[in-house]
Amino acid sequence: LNRVKKKQPTSTVEANGRPDSVVAKESWKIYEQRNRSMIVDLFMGQLKSTLVCPNPQCGNVSVTFDPFMYLSVPLPRIPTRKLKIHMVHLPPRKSESYVLSLEPYADVSSIAEPLSQMSGVNAEDLLLAEVYKSKIYRYLNADTPVDSIRAGDVIVAYHIKTRTTRDKQPNQQQQQQQ
Repeated sequence: LNRVKKKQPTSTVEANGRPDSVVAKESWKIYEQRNRSMIVDLFMGQLKSTLVCPNPQCGNVSVTFDPFMYLSVPLPRIPTRKLKIHMVHLPPRKSESYVLSLEPYADVSSIAEPLSQMSGVNAEDLLLAEVYKSKIYRYLNADTPVDSIRAGDVIVAYHIKTRTTRDKQPNQQQQQQQ
């Protein structure tokens, strides 16, 4: 692939106070004396490196332009994930939609409490499910990871009536009387 058949020794180019554009062109010409190919033409670039001597008495600054093929860049981490949840209330209340901001590695248990505060429904009275084509595809347990919910998934929280301790007490009193 390399079009240079006879490679001559080269040296590193230092800026020595010259403008960056001049030093960069000179560095690239020297690099191409040993490396000329389609890969170099399409995928290679230069990276400016500046080194400053930490000794204040020295004051030496070295500026070079180094060839690179791969450049690592950090990908931004999404701090939170927005999840839209449709809430189906018990009659006579109408259905509503809520948007929650969740940590990306959270599980479904972190949905119940904020949804409870926003909707005014006890967390124990919520049943979370993923709905697909108007049918329940799966129920979301407390340990279901939030990242298993895809962006297009429809999440529905059903307000169900659970038996509370107040509801249980009359039954226990009736059993004791019998």
